[in-house]
Amino acid sequence: VRTRKLLTLVEERTLDLRARNNELETIDRIIKDINKETGLAELLPFMLEKALELFPQASGGSFLLYDRIDQLFHVTSTSGFDLEEMELIKLTYDEGINRYTRGSEKVGEGVYVVTEYENLPAEEKFTKLKRPQCMLVMTLVFDGRIEGFLVLDSLKSPDAFKRSDARKFMRFREHALSAVSKARTLDQLETIVEERTSELVQANEDLIKARDT
Repeated sequence: VRTRKLLTLVEERTLDLRARNNELETIDRIIKDINKETGLAELLPFMLEKALELFPQASGGSFLLYDRIDQLFHVTSTSGFDLEEMELIKLTYDEGINRYTRGSEKVGEGVYVVTEYENLPAEEKFTKLKRPQCMLVMTLVFDGRIEGFLVLDSLKSPDAFKRSDARKFMRFREHALSAVSKARTLDQLETIVEERTSELVQANEDLIKARDT
């Protein structure tokens, strides 16, 4: 009897180790794919696609980024939801923070699970969408400030995301932050180059006009 129990335990541990190895291999492959993308406009929907691949129990998901000009969170990419409806949703900084982090369960660094929807902040802005049963949230933090959220929604079960999912999401988040930071820097550099190029073109045209005069 004892031998049978030990054999069963060994089999269970072996299966668990195989599952974890497969999970790590999947995450590593996704991380390599993410790091191939450079522009922010291409990176965010690609990351969302890979996050949904990593968490197949999710019904859909969205990326929200904070715009420092109008000081609002905007939905920049979404999957599983109507894009036109999602693009209409704009949250103030406090609404975004309160909706996705405060009152939710923090299951890891920068990772939250939302299951309580009673008096959820900014819920009136989501009335045209199906209410999720559970949300898994990853924060994007730059310079010590939350600048965005990757939100995965389950429309089927309030138990879709468990504490055990936090380990996967935290590993994903670590590399996602690096990829987004790199993409933002490249976008900013491209903008500077375009501005400088435009200034040089204008200056050259002014010189030609002056010479002709």
